[in-house]
Amino acid sequence: MRRIDLKKANAARSNTIRNINRQIVLNYVRERGPISRSEIAQETELQRSTVSLIVEELRVDRLIEEVAVNQRAAALRSCSRYALRTPLRLA
Repeated sequence: MRRIDLKKANAARSNTIRNINRQIVLNYVRERGPISRSEIAQETELQRSTVSLIVEELRVDRLIEEVAVNQRAAALRSCSRYALRTPLRLA
């Protein structure tokens, strides 16, 4: 009987969940953008830290871009909004 290496099984499982969460965030940005990280976290029920990491990865991969920064009057904090990156158009 073949033995399963549980360390590798856990890593694959964790990676799969991360990929699913990444796709969820990307879909939210696609369908509801421009959208803030806090709105994504509230609607998806993902942890804010998870959403922040995924948004940063998507931004670095040039799939999404920051399109607006609004000042929240009550909290006096800036709120970045993200949307799908638009392809560059050649003139």
